[in-house]
Amino acid sequence: MVTDLCFSSLTELLANIFAFSRGEDVIYRGQGKDYSLLPGIARANPVNDLTAKELLVQQEIRRLMASDQQIPDTDWGLTTYSQHYGMPTRLLDWSHNPLVAIWFAIQSAMREKSPMAYVYLLRRIPAIVLPNLASQKIHSIEQVWVINPPFNNPRIAAQAGCFTAHPYSQRANRYVAVADDPACATVLMKTCIQSTSFDSFVRELDILGVNSNAIYADFTGLCDYLKWKHLL
Repeated sequence: MVTDLCFSSLTELLANIFAFSRGEDVIYRGQGKDYSLLPGIARANPVNDLTAKELLVQQEIRRLMASDQQIPDTDWGLTTYSQHYGMPTRLLDWSHNPLVAIWFAIQSAMREKSPMAYVYLLRRIPAIVLPNLASQKIHSIEQVWVINPPFNNPRIAAQAGCFTAHPYSQRANRYVAVADDPACATVLMKTCIQSTSFDSFVRELDILGVNSNAIYADFTGLCDYLKWKHLL
């Protein structure tokens, strides 16, 4: 992973992002703290293999929601759909839009009272992109893959969302983080934003159309935006 770079200006951070991309496709993730880039199912205990329980949960969802026409047929689609509703999965959220990642990083850092916000950049080289979901079973993948999910909920579209999908390594006896995957590690960069700049970043992002109203695309997001804009 490329060495950390810290920024106090949105303009400087974006210039660094453009330089890193070199005209190639890059995905972005924002976090309030420098946690390992692991999906929700692995964060509490990365060595605990929950594959069998993942499969059981999917079976239960299909059984209990059999009459719901919105439940996706495929394991990839159901995993994406479940994550949207708070289910821990082996997917980690990213965005094709760096501004979205920056916004999430700062919001998370402010909630967690962190002195820094972190934005991760991952160059989408062919070796890590899974072009055809049908070619791999999600619960038996053997490397970290970048996937473009089916847009089966409006937030994925609003956030230009995509995911990394993480395997459980039988050799290492743990779920594989992005930085621990050999193919990903060479095209991963971490940047940080100082807390003294959070307010100016958020206001500049709003000018560029990135705010809770745009990102959440629902009434809750609109209320959060108007509260920030006019009441706080």
